[in-house]
Amino acid sequence: MKSRSVRRFCFISVFAGLCFLTPCNSFAGTLEIGNGFFYNKQYERAITAFSEVLATDNYDKATKNKIKYKIGLSYFLLGERDKCLELWAEARAENPGMFEGKIFRIPSAGMEPQLIIGDMIIIDNEYYQHNEINRHDIVVFLNPEDPKKLNIKRVIALPGDKIQIKKREVFINGLKLVDIPITDTATSKYEPTRDDFGPLVVPQRSFFLLGDNRDKSYDSRFYGPVKQDLIIGKALVIYGSTPNKDSFEGATLDRTGMIIK
Repeated sequence: MKSRSVRRFCFISVFAGLCFLTPCNSFAGTLEIGNGFFYNKQYERAITAFSEVLATDNYDKATKNKIKYKIGLSYFLLGERDKCLELWAEARAENPGMFEGKIFRIPSAGMEPQLIIGDMIIIDNEYYQHNEINRHDIVVFLNPEDPKKLNIKRVIALPGDKIQIKKREVFINGLKLVDIPITDTATSKYEPTRDDFGPLVVPQRSFFLLGDNRDKSYDSRFYGPVKQDLIIGKALVIYGSTPNKDSFEGATLDRTGMIIK
């Protein structure tokens, strides 16, 4: 078994040269073979299926490189970090740009406690091509006010829902929302423009998105519901955490493998 220092060296070498965009950005690649998706406890099946595909001569080098990435992701989600890192390092050696647009760093506190500054997250930008957007999903989307920027927030209200916020308490169709792990705001100064909203009925093909850290999140309370066409993908998993955005100093694997939910 590799030592922690060796794993960290592999971790740093895989991501050397990556640019972490602000705010958070997209992609992870799906775990799709044929008509099946391999989320939850089906990653072992995904590895077997992808490996069989990789062993054939039916795909070009670029496609096989993507398959290696997906096998590595499956290992990662199974908790087998060493196998994942070795495979990703191999794939990156063949294609130095393979991680471009796949893994990004959280730059702000708007999604605490689920995501903290420095977390590097993997996003699946094909997930909603095959699945509905559900309440509580954490999604990456184009900022409605500046489509060149990408943001990450939690889905709170769906199309047709009536949402109202009264002194920080969120109500959906008249019922208080109580099952979101938001940051404690009890000591925060009350601000009507931030802590009160609505009521508003969410338009069709739009979603009301909020940060879990309501005091430090710029979200649908300010720019309104986000159109479905602007939602890029679903946040999947935390790869690691780097407190310094300009270097790997202080990088840690302590949060590695945490499923984003």
